[in-house]
Amino acid sequence: MSYGVNIINMSFDDQCGSTTMGTYDNLCKYIDSIIEETEVSIVAVSGNTSYDVTSPGMSYNAITVGSFDDKNTTTINPCDDILSAFSGYWEDPAYYYRKHPEKPDILAPGQRITVSGLPDGIPTDGPYRVSSGTSFAAPQVSGTLAQLMYVSNNLKYRPSLSKALINVSAKYKIDDSSFTVSGMDKYSDTEGAGKLSARNAAWVLASGRYKYYLGGTSTFPSSPSIPFTVLSSDQMIRVALAWEKREGVDISNLNLKVVTSDNTVVSSQSVYNNVEVIEFTLPELNLYGRGTYYIIIERNSGTGIEWLSVAWY
Repeated sequence: MSYGVNIINMSFDDQCGSTTMGTYDNLCKYIDSIIEETEVSIVAVSGNTSYDVTSPGMSYNAITVGSFDDKNTTTINPCDDILSAFSGYWEDPAYYYRKHPEKPDILAPGQRITVSGLPDGIPTDGPYRVSSGTSFAAPQVSGTLAQLMYVSNNLKYRPSLSKALINVSAKYKIDDSSFTVSGMDKYSDTEGAGKLSARNAAWVLASGRYKYYLGGTSTFPSSPSIPFTVLSSDQMIRVALAWEKREGVDISNLNLKVVTSDNTVVSSQSVYNNVEVIEFTLPELNLYGRGTYYIIIERNSGTGIEWLSVAWY
């Protein structure tokens, strides 16, 4: 931290035993406290264990990355992309009784990645090798954030804004039916917000479609609400909220709502996450045409101040 870094990529995990997987252990707590104290964005892997997320991937404040197989095509293609069989994920089966976040937050390509180095030290493949794993997916998220921070200082020292921006700009999910039971209808239990899209993230940042501000007891529900304009050409609306878990206290339970131009309310209401995502198409709600929509943030539990980050696409 003393070198002034803004992003740390953690392409490693702690697999000391099955008891540490899928749990909010001491390493996760330490990572969360580091992010809160230094405001550095930390990107972690979900691990290569299929159904389990390794530590520190269960950290609330980290951006946890799983892997998908893009079949070596040049575009994100819904016809051939598949979730990597090894990609770790976690949705607590006792969700309402244990206080663990749902992970991963995002997917990035992690199969058949060409990297420098030799396979097991045997010099048979020249200076490069092809390998797979979430350790190769996470750096793509870190690299995207690094480029975005180079363009705009607004992302530096704002890890919750980094997470909101990455989530709101994600591409489609492979299995759009794999939703959680927590009320956050557009956050997949295996894929999080979906697939990383650096281009979409850059567009959201350049368009100024985000807000970072301090929320306190007197500002919930968010007052004033955050307005944004929907054009007649818009089809899909996505809004993401992220906030930091504070050391020594339970995660605050915040709800995200969008009020449309005809006063229809769309909401995302999970319990033990520090991210909420809303996604809907205008035809789904029988909405056609432009208008002003409003973002509202409510707090069901928690006290004190909250650094809130909202982005919309």
